[in-house]
Amino acid sequence: MFILLLGSLALGFILGGYFNDIGLGFLTVTGIYFLMMVLSILFRKKLKLFLTNIAVENAMEAMSNHDDEDDDEE
Repeated sequence: MFILLLGSLALGFILGGYFNDIGLGFLTVTGIYFLMMVLSILFRKKLKLFLTNIAVENAMEAMSNHDDEDDDEE
């Protein structure tokens, strides 16, 4: 969370320098976060399914690798 905060501050100042207005830079960062929030709300079911599939695939792969290691020891 701390890295996200520092990154947001840095991006706000960088964009502020680009736009020659610090407030507009931070407003742009706020807009980016708002857009990400709206998109995550709109696609929450697909996003949840996608993240669940990744977690299950990683768990199955870890279990498969663990079983392979047990076979090698015997």
